[in-house]
Amino acid sequence: MARKLRGFQRVLDAPALFSVAYGEIASSLYFALGIVAAHALGLTPLVLLGAGIFFLIVSLSYAEATAALPETGGAATFVRRAYNDVLGFFTGWALFLDYLIVIALSTIFLPHYLGTALGVEELRESPWDVIVAVSVIVVIAAIRLARRSQLHVAGIVVAGLDLATQLLLVVLGLALVVTPDALTQVTDLGV
Repeated sequence: MARKLRGFQRVLDAPALFSVAYGEIASSLYFALGIVAAHALGLTPLVLLGAGIFFLIVSLSYAEATAALPETGGAATFVRRAYNDVLGFFTGWALFLDYLIVIALSTIFLPHYLGTALGVEELRESPWDVIVAVSVIVVIAAIRLARRSQLHVAGIVVAGLDLATQLLLVVLGLALVVTPDALTQVTDLGV
């Protein structure tokens, strides 16, 4: 009798779902906050609060759909079951494109942050910003392909440090903008 080869598992447990969501959201924070702050100015906290409420609603909807349809595939499966296969297919590809965009933006912003932090202006200019970004993608892909348990532990440590950094930024941000004057000093509503 032929031996059955084990393929990909089609099940995501809670840690796997957390890692996907965390990777998408946490990396987006680092480039999205600057863009939002540049355009919203003094209304940045209100804009971020609105986005957070919207994200909470989407998360609750996703959790409800996952409980109602316990299948693999996420949003693409939800759309496929609710509408049809073609829309589910396009939803899956839109999500895939979204992941690629987040990877590209995160890695292209990295040399700019790094260059500013280290005082190395060359990292912030072409072609070095692209070279560093592509190198980071290659290194992360190689690490992910290695599948070593020590690397998994290191990834958890890095995620923990990132969460601590974000918490520190939230606390410092709240301490800075606790007064209404600080929230509205650069806002001009035309009145």
